[in-house]
Amino acid sequence: VYGSRMVDLSRLHVYAWDARPTPAFPAYTDVWGDGDNWRLGHWISGRLSGAGLQELVRDLLNQYDFTAIDVRDLSGVVPGFVIDRVMSAREALKPLELAYFFDAIESGGLIKFRHRGHQSQAITLDTSELVEAAPSRPLVSLTRGQETELPSTVKVAYLDGSGDYAQRIAEASRSTVASNRVASAALPLVLDAEHASQISDTWLHETWSSRDRAQFALPPSTIALESGDVVTLTTNGRELPYRVIAIGDSGTRDIEARLFERRVYRATPQTPRLTSIVPPPPPVGPPLAILLDIPPLRDDESSQSGYVAAAQLPWPGSIAVWQSPEQSGFRLKCLLTTPATTGIVTSSVGTAHPWRLDHGSELIVALDRGALSSTTRTQLLAGSNAAAIEIAPNIYEILQFESADLIAPQSYRLTTLLRGQRGTEGARAAIPLGARFVLLDSAVRPVPLTTDELNLKFHWKIGAANRDIGDTTYFDQTHTFRGVGLAPLSPVHIRATRASNGDLSVTWIRRTRSGGDSWEATEVPLGEESERYAIDIRAGAVTKRTLTSLTPSAIYTVADQITDFGSVQPTVTVAIAQVSPTVGRGALTTATV
Repeated sequence: VYGSRMVDLSRLHVYAWDARPTPAFPAYTDVWGDGDNWRLGHWISGRLSGAGLQELVRDLLNQYDFTAIDVRDLSGVVPGFVIDRVMSAREALKPLELAYFFDAIESGGLIKFRHRGHQSQAITLDTSELVEAAPSRPLVSLTRGQETELPSTVKVAYLDGSGDYAQRIAEASRSTVASNRVASAALPLVLDAEHASQISDTWLHETWSSRDRAQFALPPSTIALESGDVVTLTTNGRELPYRVIAIGDSGTRDIEARLFERRVYRATPQTPRLTSIVPPPPPVGPPLAILLDIPPLRDDESSQSGYVAAAQLPWPGSIAVWQSPEQSGFRLKCLLTTPATTGIVTSSVGTAHPWRLDHGSELIVALDRGALSSTTRTQLLAGSNAAAIEIAPNIYEILQFESADLIAPQSYRLTTLLRGQRGTEGARAAIPLGARFVLLDSAVRPVPLTTDELNLKFHWKIGAANRDIGDTTYFDQTHTFRGVGLAPLSPVHIRATRASNGDLSVTWIRRTRSGGDSWEATEVPLGEESERYAIDIRAGAVTKRTLTSLTPSAIYTVADQITDFGSVQPTVTVAIAQVSPTVGRGALTTATV
């Protein structure tokens, strides 16, 4: 005769682990036809990462040095739980109490945790067993909460475990009530959509079913009655269950209870469904980030600002640019929201005169990404189709192009060029093979800098704004911005006349970085706090003398010529620069006069 249990628990085994990776299985139902069976099936794949509610509450309170606890009444599995800041044990337990509908009470020297739906009936009472707490009070006081004070909608925010832990909202509502109130809670819990929906439904139904309240008093002999117990109270011929929520001991036992409906806590089975998972992001490396020390591209931009451009595949949405004098304490300088159009020069181009249309040269550019297009002559002269070409390390010439012809995949022929734009004629030289190319469109953003940050080496970290600054995909480089936008432009139209006594009078016309394109102005803005020039008198590469002037003219006297050269010179080589009180000398213009 077999005298044991029908199922021998010593031979109980877990079944079954599936080799298909979770959460791809079961989410990719277009790959695996049995994915829909996972919710109610026998698989343990994807189900072992959670913690039992009993174990979680016990471990949580042990960390707060609470060991006298009783969690035997708790059941359920918590897929994930977050404590994101320093908090008390009560605060840590609050979201769990709301999601799993249990209460903590003190009983017999223990903190007991009791699920509201598991409470059994403690006692049955009628009015003859109640006591009079005060002559002016009735034996039983029954009240009902007003509909307008109860929520018509509850919203539960949670972390979607199958959706890359994004925050989702589960909502439950009653449409036929005279209330427009909304109750909401943000739970730091990882849940699936079904569990979150059950929480919102139960919370809403509990709020409405417990709106009926009873207050009465019991004799001291009912000392065994505790908070959370369910009592059946007979009033007006009706027997209704109430859950005790508060007890006051003042000679009598003053009871406050709410109407209790056990069925509220019995989760209604819902149609299982698979939440589509977010595919993991493809592996990416650091972005292509370019720090450009170039003059301001528009008159309304700060002259001391630098510029930055970046590109990355796939584009992360926005790229953050951080700066620090050391490898910590980084400050956000700007955000890039558009990938830059970058590439390299695949055909060298010789030097050319600045500011004149070059119809003979062709610049071939192979792009990493993006596209180029032609423009009209009017738009060209208005500043469109500008690009920065790295002539030498960290030295850029700005040029413009009128025509862009696609000659191969991602390869363009640029013609009708304007060289040395925005004051970069000093960087104008032969464009070498392999020079970096950056289209200066709206994707290139200014980096705000103060004058105190110029000519100092800073650490720069550039990477996806949705990743931590310490992520390995961040571009990390040191760079020094020189503030080339503050340097005065080189003078033009150098002329010289010789006086009857042999003195040489040299004149020139100054330029300005901003506000100098109007034909109506009689004089372009100075652009500096004061006007000052340095004039070098040269003999080959040797500077014989430096003159200074506060006006766009200077006198090289006969006496100085004899001192410098031993005789009066028929021609003299001069190099003239406007001087800024902030950055010193600007660009030089050299001429033999």
